[in-house]
Amino acid sequence: MRLVENRVLERGEHLSVVSDAQEHRASRALLELAALLQERDRILVELALRRVSHRQIAEAMKLPPGTVTRRLHRLSRRLHDPVVLALLDPRCPLEPQIRQLGVERFLSGLTQEQLAAKHGLTEQEVKKRLGFVTGWHRGLHESASLNQRARAGGGSGAGAGSGLSGRKVTRNQVRPSGCESGA
Repeated sequence: MRLVENRVLERGEHLSVVSDAQEHRASRALLELAALLQERDRILVELALRRVSHRQIAEAMKLPPGTVTRRLHRLSRRLHDPVVLALLDPRCPLEPQIRQLGVERFLSGLTQEQLAAKHGLTEQEVKKRLGFVTGWHRGLHESASLNQRARAGGGSGAGAGSGLSGRKVTRNQVRPSGCESGA
């Protein structure tokens, strides 16, 4: 349970704080992203956005309801992944081929083996390019952190402006500042 506006929300109860127009725009943006997914994943997202219950989706797709819920949760994380949003941003400076590999891996969920076969590359080349994408995104985050600290009057002393905090940054923790999506 959560306390919202001095009111307890029971499990499954949702507080609507967005207008219908905002919800429609968000649904359209998700549908545009979902078009890039593999067909079975796209169908799941489209049905969920039409507010079809997980049980009805499960019956239609001949899957257990728990599987539908789990897949939708995973798809939601992929659709909102900051790396994917940065790669799809028109201002993203990466080469189109590298961006394509990143989107196909991080959004569509293709394996390195599938990507290698699809693009005529070795698995090692695919791994190297995907590593470049994640490193590029991590660099955006570290650069944004440095800029934020500088504006806030950051500290002085050893390592104050190095951007190295000693902790690992995963691609789901940050939103890039240089290539944010308008979605």
